[in-house]
Amino acid sequence: MAWYNGDNGSAIISPAANKLDAFKASKAVAGGFGSSNKNVEDVEVKLIHRFKVKFGIFRAVGHHVKTITKPNVTFAEIEVPKLNTKVYFAGRKTQDQATVELDDSLDNAVTNAAQTQLQKQANFDTNYHAASAGAYFFNMTAEEVAGDGASLASWYYNKCVVMTCDFGTLDYSDDAGTSSINLGIRYANFTTWVNSVTFGKEQSDTKDGSDQQSQGDTI
Repeated sequence: MAWYNGDNGSAIISPAANKLDAFKASKAVAGGFGSSNKNVEDVEVKLIHRFKVKFGIFRAVGHHVKTITKPNVTFAEIEVPKLNTKVYFAGRKTQDQATVELDDSLDNAVTNAAQTQLQKQANFDTNYHAASAGAYFFNMTAEEVAGDGASLASWYYNKCVVMTCDFGTLDYSDDAGTSSINLGIRYANFTTWVNSVTFGKEQSDTKDGSDQQSQGDTI
């Protein structure tokens, strides 16, 4: 790319033009919009009601889960003035707590599980707390699945602790309401496991079928 000198019509290569040409050739511009071997219509979108939740040492009440929030990460914005402009960097990260809503059952499975976990964190009778966090930490996994049950992606929450527990409200005027418990769960970090799935069938990431799952980075 060149711009022309208005006095004599000669072409002069502009440094800014060189940078523009380099940007056009970069991956940011040359990268593909979609997959090269299939049409967009070939792949169904993931549905938010197809998922399974598993708890670690927390009692097995995953089948009672109604909703769960996936990780939400925010980085602190670091602003550095530079000449006549500003440059931005990513600072410390903040992870919003996971919110889990569970329907209780007639055998009080969820109520008992929540009370047991709270009692591990703090003894409500003596007002004593656990000697260390290792006594009450638990892990949690939210797995997104396809229509045939094939695993699409798993969100692994590590070193979880219950920060808020809302046992709900009883209401005479509500004829269709269910008794539910809402948990606010903080976690130290999370890992994303992503499976290669095509039309509900898991496909190997390698030709010999030795690796069907790729692990994301722990955050």
